[in-house]
Amino acid sequence: MSVSHFTRPGVADDYSEENRRASTHLDWLLTQRTRGNYLASHMYYNNGGRNGCVVFDDTDTLKVVATSPTSMQVDVSAGAGQFRTVGGDVGLYVQDSATTLDAFTAPVSNDRIDVIQFNFDTWEIEVLEGTEDASPSAPSVSSTAIKLAEIYLRPGATSIEDADDASNGYITDGRTLTNA
Repeated sequence: MSVSHFTRPGVADDYSEENRRASTHLDWLLTQRTRGNYLASHMYYNNGGRNGCVVFDDTDTLKVVATSPTSMQVDVSAGAGQFRTVGGDVGLYVQDSATTLDAFTAPVSNDRIDVIQFNFDTWEIEVLEGTEDASPSAPSVSSTAIKLAEIYLRPGATSIEDADDASNGYITDGRTLTNA
């Protein structure tokens, strides 16, 4: 996996046709690594100044999905996220291939909700572990992060599924999608 991060103020932009003819918008964005400072600022402000996952050719950008075959791990798909830091800088995070997160552990006695977030201070995809409870609630996303998903875990779960099967863990999409 290759991760790029861009912040502004930036390097001069190059919107030449040659650079825009990549096979997908994400591929084109990856060709713009040295020009990313301008792109991050442009994309952020064109989307009303909202933090979120950037939609290019489809809505699977940075989507958390069950592994295949299912297990207690999840995959985070390739994609990009834009954000404004607490300090005011605008940034763009690009992940050019899917990554598998470390295995989750089923809770012991009660259900638990964990959160997967992208932290733009550390440039890491992180898991915030919730607290076991008869009526669990998800932990709050850090002020320096965007939520990607919630993982609902049950005692005795042996896998994490894309949808609730009433016995295992399951994924709830938590992304805010923005347009490129």
